[in-house]
Amino acid sequence: MNTNTTPQITYPFPVKISPHGPALEKIVDTWIDEYTCFTPSFNKQMKAIKVGHVIATYFPNATFDQGLIIAQWIIWAFIIDDYYSYGPLEELPKATQRILEILQGGDPQPQDNDIVRRTAVVRDALLPHVSPAWMKREIEGHKYWFEGMLMEAEYCRSGGSKFPLLKDYMDIRVHALAGYETVNLADIITGFMPPEEILQNPVLVRLRYLFSRITALCNDVFSVKKDLKNGDTMNIVLVIQHEWNCTLEEAKAEAINMHNRDVQEFVAVRSSLPDVGSWQEKFEECILNMELMMSGHLAWYQYSERYL
Repeated sequence: MNTNTTPQITYPFPVKISPHGPALEKIVDTWIDEYTCFTPSFNKQMKAIKVGHVIATYFPNATFDQGLIIAQWIIWAFIIDDYYSYGPLEELPKATQRILEILQGGDPQPQDNDIVRRTAVVRDALLPHVSPAWMKREIEGHKYWFEGMLMEAEYCRSGGSKFPLLKDYMDIRVHALAGYETVNLADIITGFMPPEEILQNPVLVRLRYLFSRITALCNDVFSVKKDLKNGDTMNIVLVIQHEWNCTLEEAKAEAINMHNRDVQEFVAVRSSLPDVGSWQEKFEECILNMELMMSGHLAWYQYSERYL
Protein backbone atom coordinates (compact mmCIF):
# COMPACT_ATOMS: atom_id res chain seq x y z
CA MET A 1 0.00 0.00 0.00
CA ASN A 2 1.18 3.49 -0.80
CA THR A 3 0.49 5.73 2.19
CA ASN A 4 2.92 8.55 1.45
CA THR A 5 -0.08 10.86 1.31
CA THR A 6 -2.61 10.01 3.97
CA PRO A 7 -6.14 10.42 2.58
CA GLN A 8 -8.69 12.52 4.42
CA ILE A 9 -12.40 12.13 5.08
CA THR A 10 -14.27 14.86 3.24
CA TYR A 11 -17.76 15.32 1.82
CA PRO A 12 -18.98 17.34 -1.16
CA PHE A 13 -22.22 17.98 0.70
CA PRO A 14 -23.52 21.09 2.48
CA VAL A 15 -22.80 21.58 6.17
CA LYS A 16 -25.53 23.21 8.21
CA ILE A 17 -25.67 23.53 11.99
CA SER A 18 -28.81 24.34 13.96
CA PRO A 19 -28.64 26.90 16.79
CA HIS A 20 -30.64 24.57 19.07
CA GLY A 21 -27.71 22.32 20.05
CA PRO A 22 -26.72 23.87 23.42
CA ALA A 23 -30.32 24.11 24.69
CA LEU A 24 -31.05 20.53 23.65
CA GLU A 25 -27.82 19.42 25.34
CA LYS A 26 -28.99 20.67 28.73
CA ILE A 27 -32.27 18.78 28.46
CA VAL A 28 -30.65 15.55 27.27
CA ASP A 29 -28.25 15.68 30.24
CA THR A 30 -31.25 15.71 32.60
CA TRP A 31 -32.65 12.65 30.81
CA ILE A 32 -29.37 10.82 31.31
CA ASP A 33 -29.53 11.61 35.03
CA GLU A 34 -32.96 9.94 35.20
CA TYR A 35 -31.40 6.52 34.54
CA THR A 36 -30.64 4.93 37.91
CA CYS A 37 -28.87 1.81 36.61
CA PHE A 38 -25.73 3.64 35.46
CA THR A 39 -22.41 4.00 37.20
CA PRO A 40 -21.10 7.59 37.45
CA SER A 41 -18.51 6.83 34.78
CA PHE A 42 -21.15 5.52 32.35
CA ASN A 43 -23.29 8.58 33.02
CA LYS A 44 -20.31 10.80 32.20
CA GLN A 45 -19.62 8.73 29.06
CA MET A 46 -23.17 9.32 27.81
CA LYS A 47 -22.98 13.05 28.41
CA ALA A 48 -19.69 13.19 26.51
CA ILE A 49 -21.56 12.16 23.36
CA LYS A 50 -23.18 15.62 23.29
CA VAL A 51 -26.45 14.52 21.76
CA GLY A 52 -27.66 18.11 21.45
CA HIS A 53 -24.90 18.65 18.94
CA VAL A 54 -25.78 15.39 17.19
CA ILE A 55 -29.23 16.85 16.56
CA ALA A 56 -27.81 20.23 15.53
CA THR A 57 -25.46 18.72 12.94
CA TYR A 58 -27.38 15.65 11.74
CA PHE A 59 -30.80 17.29 11.67
CA PRO A 60 -30.11 21.02 11.18
CA ASN A 61 -33.57 21.71 9.77
CA ALA A 62 -35.37 20.41 12.86
CA THR A 63 -37.30 22.85 15.00
CA PHE A 64 -36.52 22.81 18.72
CA ASP A 65 -39.56 20.63 19.43
CA GLN A 66 -38.70 18.23 16.58
CA GLY A 67 -35.15 18.10 17.91
CA LEU A 68 -36.46 17.03 21.32
CA ILE A 69 -38.43 14.17 19.77
CA ILE A 70 -35.44 12.95 17.80
CA ALA A 71 -33.10 13.40 20.78
CA GLN A 72 -35.25 11.03 22.85
CA TRP A 73 -34.46 8.26 20.36
CA ILE A 74 -30.82 9.22 19.75
CA ILE A 75 -29.68 9.17 23.39
CA TRP A 76 -31.67 6.00 24.06
CA ALA A 77 -30.03 4.31 21.05
CA PHE A 78 -26.54 5.37 22.17
CA ILE A 79 -27.27 4.01 25.65
CA ILE A 80 -28.47 0.68 24.25
CA ASP A 81 -25.38 0.40 22.06
CA ASP A 82 -22.84 1.22 24.76
CA TYR A 83 -24.53 -0.57 27.66
CA TYR A 84 -25.20 -3.84 25.85
CA SER A 85 -22.10 -3.88 23.63
CA TYR A 86 -19.82 -4.25 26.66
CA GLY A 87 -22.25 -5.26 29.40
CA PRO A 88 -23.62 -8.69 30.30
CA LEU A 89 -24.21 -10.56 27.05
CA GLU A 90 -26.90 -12.79 28.53
CA GLU A 91 -29.11 -9.71 29.06
CA LEU A 92 -29.04 -8.60 25.42
CA PRO A 93 -31.57 -11.03 23.81
CA LYS A 94 -34.09 -10.63 26.62
CA ALA A 95 -33.74 -6.84 26.76
CA THR A 96 -34.10 -6.37 23.00
CA GLN A 97 -37.16 -8.63 22.95
CA ARG A 98 -38.77 -6.54 25.67
CA ILE A 99 -37.88 -3.34 23.82
CA LEU A 100 -39.58 -4.64 20.67
CA GLU A 101 -42.68 -5.62 22.66
CA ILE A 102 -42.95 -2.13 24.11
CA LEU A 103 -42.35 -0.46 20.74
CA GLN A 104 -45.31 -2.51 19.48
CA GLY A 105 -47.55 -1.16 22.24
CA GLY A 106 -46.71 -3.20 25.31
CA ASP A 107 -46.29 -1.74 28.79
CA PRO A 108 -43.09 -1.64 30.84
CA GLN A 109 -42.97 -4.13 33.69
CA PRO A 110 -41.50 -3.70 37.20
CA GLN A 111 -38.68 -6.13 36.42
CA ASP A 112 -37.56 -4.13 33.36
CA ASN A 113 -34.47 -2.00 33.78
CA ASP A 114 -34.39 1.74 33.11
CA ILE A 115 -33.30 1.31 29.49
CA VAL A 116 -36.17 -1.01 28.65
CA ARG A 117 -38.70 1.14 30.51
CA ARG A 118 -37.49 4.23 28.66
CA THR A 119 -38.66 2.60 25.43
CA ALA A 120 -42.23 3.65 26.23
CA VAL A 121 -41.15 7.30 26.51
CA VAL A 122 -39.34 7.11 23.18
CA ARG A 123 -42.30 5.39 21.50
CA ASP A 124 -44.83 7.86 22.87
CA ALA A 125 -42.70 10.80 21.71
CA LEU A 126 -42.63 9.42 18.15
CA LEU A 127 -46.21 8.21 17.70
CA PRO A 128 -48.03 11.56 17.25
CA HIS A 129 -45.65 12.52 14.45
CA VAL A 130 -45.45 9.36 12.32
CA SER A 131 -47.80 7.07 10.43
CA PRO A 132 -48.61 3.48 11.47
CA ALA A 133 -46.71 2.24 8.40
CA TRP A 134 -43.67 4.30 9.41
CA MET A 135 -43.74 2.92 12.94
CA LYS A 136 -44.07 -0.64 11.68
CA ARG A 137 -41.09 -0.13 9.40
CA GLU A 138 -39.06 1.42 12.23
CA ILE A 139 -39.80 -1.56 14.49
CA GLU A 140 -38.62 -3.93 11.74
CA GLY A 141 -35.49 -1.81 11.51
CA HIS A 142 -34.91 -2.23 15.23
CA LYS A 143 -35.10 -6.01 14.81
CA TYR A 144 -32.41 -5.74 12.12
CA TRP A 145 -30.29 -3.53 14.39
CA PHE A 146 -30.59 -5.89 17.36
CA GLU A 147 -29.65 -8.87 15.16
CA GLY A 148 -26.51 -6.94 14.25
CA MET A 149 -25.68 -6.31 17.89
CA LEU A 150 -25.79 -10.06 18.51
CA MET A 151 -23.66 -10.68 15.41
CA GLU A 152 -20.93 -8.34 16.60
CA ALA A 153 -21.06 -9.26 20.30
CA GLU A 154 -18.30 -11.86 20.23
CA TYR A 155 -15.90 -9.34 18.68
CA CYS A 156 -16.83 -6.39 20.93
CA ARG A 157 -16.08 -8.52 23.97
CA SER A 158 -13.03 -10.39 22.66
CA GLY A 159 -10.43 -8.26 24.43
CA GLY A 160 -8.74 -7.78 21.06
CA SER A 161 -8.26 -11.50 20.45
CA LYS A 162 -10.95 -12.30 17.88
CA PHE A 163 -11.57 -10.52 14.56
CA PRO A 164 -14.29 -10.84 11.94
CA LEU A 165 -13.15 -11.58 8.41
CA LEU A 166 -12.79 -8.49 6.27
CA LYS A 167 -15.19 -9.96 3.68
CA ASP A 168 -17.88 -10.28 6.36
CA TYR A 169 -17.18 -7.10 8.25
CA MET A 170 -19.34 -4.54 6.44
CA ASP A 171 -22.42 -6.76 6.49
CA ILE A 172 -22.15 -7.11 10.28
CA ARG A 173 -21.32 -3.42 10.73
CA VAL A 174 -24.26 -2.15 8.66
CA HIS A 175 -26.54 -4.53 10.57
CA ALA A 176 -25.38 -3.18 13.93
CA LEU A 177 -25.18 0.52 13.05
CA ALA A 178 -28.87 1.53 13.27
CA GLY A 179 -28.21 3.70 10.22
CA TYR A 180 -31.55 3.06 8.53
CA GLU A 181 -33.43 3.87 11.72
CA THR A 182 -31.51 7.14 12.06
CA VAL A 183 -32.27 8.17 8.48
CA ASN A 184 -35.97 7.54 9.06
CA LEU A 185 -36.02 10.17 11.83
CA ALA A 186 -35.62 12.92 9.24
CA ASP A 187 -39.19 12.13 8.13
CA ILE A 188 -40.40 13.79 11.34
CA ILE A 189 -38.89 17.06 10.12
CA THR A 190 -40.27 16.92 6.58
CA GLY A 191 -43.63 15.48 7.61
CA PHE A 192 -43.33 13.09 4.67
CA MET A 193 -43.55 9.38 5.38
CA PRO A 194 -42.19 7.78 2.18
CA PRO A 195 -44.46 5.06 0.75
CA GLU A 196 -43.03 1.63 -0.06
CA GLU A 197 -42.88 2.41 -3.78
CA ILE A 198 -40.37 5.16 -3.00
CA LEU A 199 -38.42 3.27 -0.35
CA GLN A 200 -38.06 0.23 -2.61
CA ASN A 201 -36.82 2.26 -5.56
CA PRO A 202 -33.46 0.63 -6.40
CA VAL A 203 -31.68 4.00 -6.43
CA LEU A 204 -32.88 4.96 -2.95
CA VAL A 205 -32.17 1.45 -1.66
CA ARG A 206 -28.58 1.76 -2.88
CA LEU A 207 -28.13 5.28 -1.52
CA ARG A 208 -29.47 4.31 1.91
CA TYR A 209 -27.08 1.33 1.99
CA LEU A 210 -24.16 3.54 0.98
CA PHE A 211 -25.14 6.03 3.66
CA SER A 212 -24.90 3.28 6.27
CA ARG A 213 -21.51 2.12 4.97
CA ILE A 214 -20.13 5.65 4.79
CA THR A 215 -21.30 6.50 8.30
CA ALA A 216 -19.88 3.25 9.67
CA LEU A 217 -16.49 3.75 8.01
CA CYS A 218 -16.27 7.37 9.18
CA ASN A 219 -17.13 6.29 12.71
CA ASP A 220 -14.54 3.52 12.67
CA VAL A 221 -11.75 5.87 11.60
CA PHE A 222 -12.49 8.23 14.48
CA SER A 223 -13.08 5.51 17.08
CA VAL A 224 -9.88 3.46 16.66
CA LYS A 225 -8.36 4.77 19.90
CA LYS A 226 -11.54 4.07 21.87
CA ASP A 227 -11.93 0.57 20.40
CA LEU A 228 -8.31 -0.34 21.08
CA LYS A 229 -8.77 0.74 24.68
CA ASN A 230 -11.92 -1.39 25.02
CA GLY A 231 -10.47 -4.45 23.26
CA ASP A 232 -13.23 -4.10 20.65
CA THR A 233 -12.22 -5.52 17.26
CA MET A 234 -15.40 -4.39 15.46
CA ASN A 235 -13.54 -1.64 13.66
CA ILE A 236 -12.58 -1.70 9.98
CA VAL A 237 -9.15 -0.22 10.71
CA LEU A 238 -8.31 -2.97 13.19
CA VAL A 239 -9.72 -5.69 10.93
CA ILE A 240 -7.61 -4.50 7.99
CA GLN A 241 -4.50 -4.25 10.18
CA HIS A 242 -5.05 -7.78 11.46
CA GLU A 243 -5.90 -9.42 8.13
CA TRP A 244 -3.31 -7.60 6.01
CA ASN A 245 -0.61 -7.62 8.70
CA CYS A 246 0.11 -3.93 8.13
CA THR A 247 0.64 -0.89 10.33
CA LEU A 248 -2.24 0.94 11.98
CA GLU A 249 -1.63 4.00 9.80
CA GLU A 250 -1.67 1.90 6.62
CA ALA A 251 -4.90 0.28 7.72
CA LYS A 252 -6.42 3.66 8.53
CA ALA A 253 -5.45 4.99 5.10
CA GLU A 254 -7.14 2.01 3.42
CA ALA A 255 -10.28 2.46 5.53
CA ILE A 256 -10.46 6.12 4.46
CA ASN A 257 -9.97 5.09 0.84
CA MET A 258 -12.88 2.64 1.19
CA HIS A 259 -14.97 5.42 2.69
CA ASN A 260 -14.08 7.87 -0.07
CA ARG A 261 -14.87 5.33 -2.80
CA ASP A 262 -18.32 4.87 -1.27
CA VAL A 263 -18.80 8.66 -1.22
CA GLN A 264 -17.83 8.79 -4.89
CA GLU A 265 -20.40 6.12 -5.69
CA PHE A 266 -23.06 7.97 -3.69
CA VAL A 267 -22.36 11.14 -5.68
CA ALA A 268 -22.43 9.24 -8.97
CA VAL A 269 -25.76 7.55 -8.19
CA ARG A 270 -27.13 10.84 -6.86
CA SER A 271 -26.30 12.59 -10.15
CA SER A 272 -28.55 10.32 -12.22
CA LEU A 273 -31.83 10.06 -10.35
CA PRO A 274 -34.84 8.36 -11.92
CA ASP A 275 -38.09 10.17 -12.60
CA VAL A 276 -40.54 9.17 -9.88
CA GLY A 277 -43.34 11.44 -11.07
CA SER A 278 -45.24 13.38 -8.44
CA TRP A 279 -42.90 12.10 -5.73
CA GLN A 280 -39.80 13.70 -7.29
CA GLU A 281 -39.42 16.62 -4.88
CA LYS A 282 -39.88 14.43 -1.81
CA PHE A 283 -37.63 11.75 -3.29
CA GLU A 284 -34.81 14.27 -3.64
CA GLU A 285 -35.51 15.64 -0.15
CA CYS A 286 -34.90 12.17 1.28
CA ILE A 287 -31.50 12.14 -0.40
CA LEU A 288 -30.63 15.66 0.74
CA ASN A 289 -31.33 14.63 4.33
CA MET A 290 -28.79 11.82 4.00
CA GLU A 291 -26.22 14.27 2.66
CA LEU A 292 -26.81 16.63 5.58
CA MET A 293 -26.44 13.72 8.00
CA MET A 294 -23.14 12.60 6.49
CA SER A 295 -21.58 16.06 6.57
CA GLY A 296 -23.16 16.63 9.98
CA HIS A 297 -21.70 13.38 11.29
CA LEU A 298 -18.22 14.64 10.44
CA ALA A 299 -18.94 18.09 11.95
CA TRP A 300 -20.16 16.46 15.18
CA TYR A 301 -16.71 15.03 15.91
CA GLN A 302 -15.37 18.50 16.73
CA TYR A 303 -17.91 18.73 19.57
CA SER A 304 -18.10 15.21 20.92
CA GLU A 305 -15.73 13.83 23.54
CA ARG A 306 -16.94 10.29 22.86
CA TYR A 307 -13.79 9.17 21.07
CA LEU A 308 -11.12 10.85 23.17
